[in-house]
Amino acid sequence: MKRLFWFFPILVLAFSLSKSFATLPDTLIQSVYPAINALDVPKNATVFAQFETSEINPATVNSSTVKIHGSLTGYLQCNIFWNSSQKRLFADPVKNFKSGERILVSLTSGIRTLSGTEIDPVTWNFTVASTGGSMQFSKFSSADAGNAEISSVIPGDIDLDGDIDIALLMTNSNEIVLLKNNGSGTLSIFGNTIVQPPGTRFIVMADFDSDGDLDLASGTSVFTMSVFMNDGFGIFIHHATYPNLGGAFMTYADSFGDGDIDLVGGIRPEIGVGLNIASENDGSGNFSLRHLCLSSCACCVINSNHQYFALLSGDYNNDGRNDLIVSGMMRDLVSACYCEYSDLFCGNDMGYGFAVSLPSLSQHSPTLNANDLDGNGFIDIIKSPAGILLNDSMAFAVSSFPGTGGLYATGDLDGDGDIDIAEKSDISRKLKFLRNNGSSDFQLFKERNSMLTSGHFAIADLDGDGDLDIVSANSEPGTVSVFKNDNCTAQTCTLTGPGIVPPKTITQYTSSVLVGDWSVLNYGGSNAKLHTAHANDTVSLNTGEYSGVAELSYRYTDNCGIHVENILITIESPLPVELISFTGAFVNDAVHLKWSASDEINNAGFDVEAKDNLNGSWKKIGFVEAKGSSGGVNEYEYVDNEPASGTLYYRLRQIDFGGNFKYYELADAIFVNEPENYNLLQNYPNPFNSSTIVRYNIPEYGRITITLYDVIARVISVPVDESKSPGRYSAKIELTGLSSGIYFYELKTAHFRDVKRMMLIR
Repeated sequence: MKRLFWFFPILVLAFSLSKSFATLPDTLIQSVYPAINALDVPKNATVFAQFETSEINPATVNSSTVKIHGSLTGYLQCNIFWNSSQKRLFADPVKNFKSGERILVSLTSGIRTLSGTEIDPVTWNFTVASTGGSMQFSKFSSADAGNAEISSVIPGDIDLDGDIDIALLMTNSNEIVLLKNNGSGTLSIFGNTIVQPPGTRFIVMADFDSDGDLDLASGTSVFTMSVFMNDGFGIFIHHATYPNLGGAFMTYADSFGDGDIDLVGGIRPEIGVGLNIASENDGSGNFSLRHLCLSSCACCVINSNHQYFALLSGDYNNDGRNDLIVSGMMRDLVSACYCEYSDLFCGNDMGYGFAVSLPSLSQHSPTLNANDLDGNGFIDIIKSPAGILLNDSMAFAVSSFPGTGGLYATGDLDGDGDIDIAEKSDISRKLKFLRNNGSSDFQLFKERNSMLTSGHFAIADLDGDGDLDIVSANSEPGTVSVFKNDNCTAQTCTLTGPGIVPPKTITQYTSSVLVGDWSVLNYGGSNAKLHTAHANDTVSLNTGEYSGVAELSYRYTDNCGIHVENILITIESPLPVELISFTGAFVNDAVHLKWSASDEINNAGFDVEAKDNLNGSWKKIGFVEAKGSSGGVNEYEYVDNEPASGTLYYRLRQIDFGGNFKYYELADAIFVNEPENYNLLQNYPNPFNSSTIVRYNIPEYGRITITLYDVIARVISVPVDESKSPGRYSAKIELTGLSSGIYFYELKTAHFRDVKRMMLIR
């Protein structure tokens, strides 16, 4: 993690909204993954929602009730299914997300329980991780789009070829020009030039008809909104124009929890007293008026003329519903009453809002920007040069930062998992970059003299290498340039030294970069400290008296900027066992784990633990007794006869007789597919005394029974009689009070029946 060495003061305001939410609304959903407003989400992440009940009707879990939209790609086709045993709804996108992409997930009220009860709709956003990046940008290419001034630069995969293209709003000529990306960051005009109504000031790009491509909407200074549909190849066709639904600033969100992308803009004073309205989408890109947020400035409610500076959508109180942040100056034309530089939070009660004033920063900003700047899961607000509103469960603290005023874009520009800031300075008209240390402490990283801009720019991965690049309108009208990230040659730094050390030792670590500065942080009770001087390439670490983890960091500077390399050091007493190998495989409907250990001393055994997703919780599923103390190599095995479907992870917790333990994780995850056929397996043990285990596989949802019979077909018991989702199951069969002999067990469903016999021996 980066360390900052100069800071900016924070003024904390004692301010909280009277209506804020820390949890999801009254819904059957307990939690979601990725979390609301999560950052640094893997490109191949599977989305899921954890329900409090298993009684969800799987027929209602489908592409009509579960929708995922990407800001750079539009509607995303997913494999969607319900797992009743885990109480989870899964949505696995067919294609990976894009670096830095903002993802919107909607679970609609069409999802119902088996009794027909609808869930409360839930929507949430998260951000996809970017990989790498030095925040050192070099000009790569330029493109000529005409002679008009550029007032919007919008990235997205317009032609569905996997590359990020660009849409430009040309203000003076009232046109939208499209630039195709060749995959490496070279842009050229393609598609059709889209003529706009006079006075067009703003465009947004999203998939309004959920057909898998990005469409366009534009707003004018006289509140007209126009919608243009993409044919999938980058040709846009005029769909509709709405006289009273637009505005000079617009944004989009699923405001009503129905899975469709709605639009939010201003409203004419004679149409109503709403400060802002949501234009509800019927799912096909047809919009109708819905009020969303009322002004909280009393003198500005009636006959008001509202001048907006920015509208930002997002879930600011983490309640599973999209809200709105409004900034602007509101003026009453009759009484000349001013509500200057007002900021409003418009909370969403699923389409019908309430407005509450935010802490004022006492000066307007031509644009707002918002993202989770301090990594606490709540969206913060940039209103430079006045400062940042840091959001902590809707209690806001005003923090200064080294911005000078201008246009802003946010993203993880250095690939370290936190959100950095790019600013177009109003003063110098240069792009400069503010690096985040992970808790909203920003440091001026670089100001690029070669990146003069007319103002409007965007952040996206334009060359497909995983890091975020810049596309910017130039000072010369009608031209844009692409600036690639990581085009400098950074100095490679390697830290050398052991990753596991015992307490009460002095251990040496070395950096391959000669000039730098060492520091150490302790976690989990350790008390390690630097034993020698911290300002050279070699340092000695005193590991301290206690076990734990120490993070040893080395900070150095080169022509690419400031870098911090670190090594995590586990401080623990060595355990008396050495694991030689650990393998696993899914064979014959079970996961077989095998491992070998040598030179065991006082080894009590191994807990076997598993989890069914990368960020899930480990659960103990078994224990294998060890050999105690023995020389040579010992082989061990454990069979998981009831693996969940999906991607599984396994680890061993080796324990000695003194209670010390150490984890060994299986290197590769194991994929377990859902059963393709019904199957009733032979019970084990067989023969048995009093109890045995029956395993069976179910390929589809339905009611199943397991029935026990004696040799003359009399029913002894029915240990299983219930509805099951697809999966592998087992049932413990008790035959207490019965005499020795042959018995039969039957698996029966609507489409399958099988019988096997077993032997009871007293």
